[in-house]
Amino acid sequence: MVVLTRTVVHGVLGSGPVAAALGGILGSKAIERRVHDRGWHWSAPLDDAPRLLIVVGFDCSVSRLVRWHADAWKCPQAKALSCAIYGLHEDVVRTALGSDVFGRRDTGGDTFEEWSRYVALVPWTASLAFLLERIAELSPCPITSWLNPAKRAELVAPLLQAILRRDQDAVIRLARAGRIHDWDATCSSHPDFGDAHTYAYRITAWLSSVSAINVPWDEGEALFRPLSES
Repeated sequence: MVVLTRTVVHGVLGSGPVAAALGGILGSKAIERRVHDRGWHWSAPLDDAPRLLIVVGFDCSVSRLVRWHADAWKCPQAKALSCAIYGLHEDVVRTALGSDVFGRRDTGGDTFEEWSRYVALVPWTASLAFLLERIAELSPCPITSWLNPAKRAELVAPLLQAILRRDQDAVIRLARAGRIHDWDATCSSHPDFGDAHTYAYRITAWLSSVSAINVPWDEGEALFRPLSES
């Protein structure tokens, strides 16, 4: 109980009975996903250096983990942040530790393991005491330390800008980079493109179709504009 009383969690992000129970135990504000899985439904600032707990389902994939975690960094008015993600299958934890936090594939870059000072991945089998101890161990990471590399890893904005400018050379170059990106970790469901996986498949197919003799401009704008607005 010592850990329970000294560990402050400012927000429990997720829905369902487990998230509700943890929110009640911790006395933390409950925050659910927005419609169509388009980010967290922030209603008010939490703290200037919040500790967040994301509660996922047992079937959570690495792609969903990456997307939900990235959305947590949009916490309003936060200057620094630390985050634990709880409820994962042990296999997902092992895979995610070697995965890029920004959703890139095969980059050898910023993995969850390298970010473990600020972000904890906790399997569903862990006890409440272990979860809270892990949260207490985390250091707050300045928001700018996340946003700057996230911006460098971002493909949506420059791709959309290149499409709108009809800059074929830039689109071809960015499409090449986009083919190694995990779009499942970027896309959420959309009424025009289906669920996250189907939307990601549409984008991957579009990127593969781009060449020196073919750039489907209108389709590209339709695909990437919703992502730039989420």
